[in-house]
Amino acid sequence: MRTDIKIDSRAIKCPNTSHIGFDLPVANVGNLIVYRDSATSTRVARVLGRVSTLDKTVTGFALVMALSDDCSHAYERWIDPKDIIQIRNVPTDVLAFFGMQTLPNVKTVRQQLDNGTISENYLKNGYFINSRIHAK
Repeated sequence: MRTDIKIDSRAIKCPNTSHIGFDLPVANVGNLIVYRDSATSTRVARVLGRVSTLDKTVTGFALVMALSDDCSHAYERWIDPKDIIQIRNVPTDVLAFFGMQTLPNVKTVRQQLDNGTISENYLKNGYFINSRIHAK
């Protein structure tokens, strides 16, 4: 861990996100982001803070905990705000559903996926009551 920088919790303006629709206008601590790490690859991460240092080349960058492609680990990255392409609140129910030790039976899951997607709102409204995400 570098100790020659400071991290603050100021909002991060990200010029390449779409504010029409679902994206948030700025990234704040705790938000989920999608960022470009090359011309063809994107990554998912959570914002931990904003880099604040005398080095102007990285001041304002997002300090994030990035998720590996196989979801087996996370790592620290400093992301230029112009590389951030989506900002969202964390879809906790979708992530909990996706990471369940035992999913509902395959027929039920496939029927729901055939109707579109399994979304945060879908889970919050109790369509997968047996998912134990919102056990009553």
